[in-house]
Amino acid sequence: MLLNKSIPNLKINIINLLFALIPASYIAGNLILNVNIVLFIILVSVFYGKDLFGLKLHFLDKFIIIFFCYTLLTSFYNNIFVFADDKTPNDYTIIIKSIFYTRFLILYFIIRLLIEKDLLKLKYFFISSTVFSIFVCLDLIYQFNFGKDIFGYVGDPRRLSGPFGDEQISGSYLQRFSVFSLFLIPAIMKNK
Repeated sequence: MLLNKSIPNLKINIINLLFALIPASYIAGNLILNVNIVLFIILVSVFYGKDLFGLKLHFLDKFIIIFFCYTLLTSFYNNIFVFADDKTPNDYTIIIKSIFYTRFLILYFIIRLLIEKDLLKLKYFFISSTVFSIFVCLDLIYQFNFGKDIFGYVGDPRRLSGPFGDEQISGSYLQRFSVFSLFLIPAIMKNK
């Protein structure tokens, strides 16, 4: 009997852990980030798939669906009519990429469902974003002062990369995830 009550909590904890690990998986690399997002989508679809199909669409949802349909249609059009010529065989890379791009549409609806059902604990995501943004900042400061980052990567002294190695995306990482640290204080104070 106790096991049946703990299973929903385990599901919710796994989902919240995967969502909170998005900032860390962004640092780890593109493969880890995609695996994390796909695993998050699969688990939520398995646990709450029925609720996902019963979701009512708002105006913004319809607009987002139209955007993704437009993206798919333009990729099909470009692949069939624009890039197709007699010299090269049909390459469906653009179509395949745009189909896989729809995972973000599914991710949007999954996050919306979890927030509406009050299953997603955003506080953990805010904490994770804040911790990893501070980590990237400290790594950049260390790389600026000593010429290499914490992991030993020596980069261009004019454009620091921090924990991202060859990719100089530390500024865009901080731009995306440090914003969530502003929501951390109200999220913590809400509980008190």
